[in-house]
Amino acid sequence: SAEVKSGRKKLLSYSGVMVEVINGVVPKIPEGFENTCAEAKKKQTEEQSKVEEYQKQGLVFYDGKWVTPEKRDHMQVAGQHARARKSKAQTQNSDILTKTFRKGMKIYKSNGKEVNHSYLLSKRNITVIIFHSEYPYYAAKSRFALGRLRAEANKHSNIVVKSVDLSDSTHSPLSSSTAKTYNIAQVPEIRVFDDDGQLIGNPTSDMPTALQYIAYALRTR
Repeated sequence: SAEVKSGRKKLLSYSGVMVEVINGVVPKIPEGFENTCAEAKKKQTEEQSKVEEYQKQGLVFYDGKWVTPEKRDHMQVAGQHARARKSKAQTQNSDILTKTFRKGMKIYKSNGKEVNHSYLLSKRNITVIIFHSEYPYYAAKSRFALGRLRAEANKHSNIVVKSVDLSDSTHSPLSSSTAKTYNIAQVPEIRVFDDDGQLIGNPTSDMPTALQYIAYALRTR
């Protein structure tokens, strides 16, 4: 029930029926009020009977439903695991936002010459270069990484993703001429450059690490 006061008058709500009370007296009982009260009492009795029946069956009320104690315990453990996963994800996200990396890393070819990325870089933007391949062994991981990087770039106007295909060899993408030009050691390989063209961290094929590089580049612009 609920009560609304206005001076000497009060409105009482009982099972959806409004009853006016003036100076403690109900001048008029609303039509159908007795039937409404009877139905409400009947419903309350039925609900109590259900509760007692569930309890006789050994059930317990947990998370909005009647379940066995074993099921409740299972749900509690599942809930704990879900909260642990959520906490871990939040910690990882925090790490992405706070971790620092070396800038200006250099990559050299086997002949000792420094790899030149200049024509792949987008001026005044963060450039993410992914070296990938459509060879069967590498295709699935390459497509996933490329899709994930493009999705991240779509969130920011200053991130450009450049994809470089290493499928110009009949043997292996790592033996292709492009791979040799850029000294590629893994497929896919991701390299993140800040808006000054400085390489962040070491080349990686690990997506969480690549996302940390990108977050660091955004944070230190």
